[in-house]
Amino acid sequence: VSVTCPKANPTSLEVCDNGNGRGTFYLEDAESEILGPGGNGIVEWYRNQNRSGPISSPYDSPSGTIYARVLEGRCRSALVPVTLKANPLPSAKAALSQVCEEKLGLALFKLTDLISIITNNTPNLKVRFFEDPDLLIEIVPPFLTGSAVIYATVSNAKCESLPVEVTLTVIPSPKANSVGDTLCDSGDGTALFILSKLDSLITGGIKTDSVRYFEDSLGKIPLPDP
Repeated sequence: VSVTCPKANPTSLEVCDNGNGRGTFYLEDAESEILGPGGNGIVEWYRNQNRSGPISSPYDSPSGTIYARVLEGRCRSALVPVTLKANPLPSAKAALSQVCEEKLGLALFKLTDLISIITNNTPNLKVRFFEDPDLLIEIVPPFLTGSAVIYATVSNAKCESLPVEVTLTVIPSPKANSVGDTLCDSGDGTALFILSKLDSLITGGIKTDSVRYFEDSLGKIPLPDP
């Protein structure tokens, strides 16, 4: 009577770590390679070569080596090594952006201006933005919003980072008051108006960086002062 024992093939599994140097390995993903083409049987998993630590999937572990063998009928293969690699996650950096209000408390945030901050100037990283920390609603820049906290991740060729907060702040537009001024003419139908004297009336006494004056309602033709 001739009995052919099954053969197991060594292989490897590679995952992204969970942010703690450990990865979650789904051992069944390696079974087809361990069995080989046309292979049958049940794959048994062990923590070490002594078979003193049977393990199951999913298996939480740092990078290292575990062992597998194939059970077919009453026969078992020799143990073979399975190399586990937990790739470190790239690191994302929290960021913030402040933009002046456009209307109704909303502003348009480019977001792409924040990429160098979020990647910390690390090359070859892709940045994605999301509305939620569960990364379910992706944002395609630019993003029209009120003040909000959104989330960003960075990814390399293998892994995506944990999300970080991106704080978006809409700076309220200052309010200008309509004012008027009356002067006696200079004898030729004109008068010299010192426009800066009207600044505090226009701003309502609120401190601002500057008040500018224009000839037209579109704000395209600036006026000198006086």
